[in-house]
Amino acid sequence: MKTILRYADSAVERLASGRYRVLQNDSLYRRLQVISTEGLVQVDVRGLLEARLASDHANAIRDYGLSGDESVLDRFRGARVGGVALETDVLRLAALAAAGELDEFQFYAASTS
Repeated sequence: MKTILRYADSAVERLASGRYRVLQNDSLYRRLQVISTEGLVQVDVRGLLEARLASDHANAIRDYGLSGDESVLDRFRGARVGGVALETDVLRLAALAAAGELDEFQFYAASTS
């Protein structure tokens, strides 16, 4: 538990019983890769809510690719993560896929250290 508290103390709270509970949001830093209107880019986000939005967007793109249902992208129109707009245009997504850009997509960006 000491290691968790050292690196993620803002993500948990101690209850009166002495047990710990994970908070619904946090301010932890994450470097993520997102599919933006600029292509695949790495962004720095702080907080679970923004990271969850990026994750949901990546899952929606996967779902669109599997089903062809464009409506799964509707909730992301105009959404931004880490200061960049998330891609929702199916023609641009198809172009990224055809170019192989989405083949190597990894949600958590590789560490440079």
